[in-house]
Amino acid sequence: MRSHAAILSCAVLLILSAPSWPEPATAAYAPEPDEIDRPPPAGFSSWIDVYRRQERLIEQLAPLYDAAQVNKLSAAPDAVAASGFAGIAIDVAANEINLYWHGPLPAEMQAALLDAYSRDSGIVNIVPAPHSRQQLSREMQSWLRVPGVVRVVQKEDGTGLLVSVGRSAAEGVLQRAAGTAAPYEVEYDHQLSDLLLTGPAANSGGDSATNACGPTRTRKCDKVPFYSGSRYWHVDVQQNVGVGACTLGFPLRYGPSWAYDGMATAGHCFDHKDYDLVINADLKLIGQTDVGDIPFALRKAADAARVEMVDDVAPRGYTGSWNSGTNRGIAGVQFTHVAGAYVRSSGASTGSHDLYVTSTNVAGADGFFDMVLGMRMDHESCAAGAGDSGGFVFTPSGVDTDPRIRLHGIISLGAKKPGLHCGHDPMITDDDLRYYILYHKAYDVVSVLKAVVPICADPKKGDYCH
Repeated sequence: MRSHAAILSCAVLLILSAPSWPEPATAAYAPEPDEIDRPPPAGFSSWIDVYRRQERLIEQLAPLYDAAQVNKLSAAPDAVAASGFAGIAIDVAANEINLYWHGPLPAEMQAALLDAYSRDSGIVNIVPAPHSRQQLSREMQSWLRVPGVVRVVQKEDGTGLLVSVGRSAAEGVLQRAAGTAAPYEVEYDHQLSDLLLTGPAANSGGDSATNACGPTRTRKCDKVPFYSGSRYWHVDVQQNVGVGACTLGFPLRYGPSWAYDGMATAGHCFDHKDYDLVINADLKLIGQTDVGDIPFALRKAADAARVEMVDDVAPRGYTGSWNSGTNRGIAGVQFTHVAGAYVRSSGASTGSHDLYVTSTNVAGADGFFDMVLGMRMDHESCAAGAGDSGGFVFTPSGVDTDPRIRLHGIISLGAKKPGLHCGHDPMITDDDLRYYILYHKAYDVVSVLKAVVPICADPKKGDYCH
């Protein structure tokens, strides 16, 4: 239907950038002011320097990620990756890659190591792990059957698990889950919840005098063609009432010959139902949920919903503050997820925030699994807020001449704690803020929703979308 369609395959690993490029003294491309909410890490003069080095490390570790068959874990909670694989983490500041492995390295991993070494970008360390991801993933499912447990996180180095107990559970000594052996730590009174903004539909982003959207495109008042990261409200057609607000995740094309325009979002926003209506800040119909051809268990496991839009979507996403119109073209989907990476969130309630990935193997008691945990580095500012569910996680391209972004996932859950702050939609309060988010990997969402992601073409080729 359109020339900028990219069919995604979860079996294909994306190779990002050549590791041999010299780093220029200054970046030719810089983010807009409202796309930065904290200074870059120590030792870097700009965030583009951080992402440039990060992308080179990710390109270097690609053969390790592929040989370990990490993506097979996305097929089911107890799926088998390479038997000894525990995790991969990068240290961007130190320019290092750490591969955590349990037991002897098989021949295919040794070959992958030689490939990674030959790329000669960062230092590659092989670190012995006491437990494999295969073992820990199975134990995570056992822990989630223990009453009161709401979340289990695998430590990326394979040393054990972090078990979170909900606020309603009695604090005390948690009994070890049956059939588990790995060490674990317990976090009590953990307030983990979705990021749905509940309540009737209301305009919070239009002109203050008329309470209607003006001519300017923003997250709060999106226009046709629709962009990712904008606000929507949904209506329960059975009760004929507005029941809440979330964020449009990223554009989709689906159906025969990829003829239909849609948006991905979080399935819990609609309780994973079909035919709920979607309206915008002007209270006009912009689409409806369309997931009837996808098995309920599958779309619930990935927290994935597909919205059939009434008009065109564009391969662009909002990347600035909650009330701005700053946006960028979409370059594609990220296939490699590693601890230690820097990413950014994008939600209609709180805007975009710099996050740090602490684990790539997280499971929740609601049936979600294989999620990624992105945390605020200062532990005081927010990572997201109510109404950011369905928003997207992304990184800049890592190339200073390319202003596009790469999609990492869809925001599902977040955790509260006192004292958080950040700019946000006045419809929410500081009590609605979260200090970390859990997100589902974009390639899982796209695969479940039987769709492709349209992309902006390479601007170097002269056909960049606007």
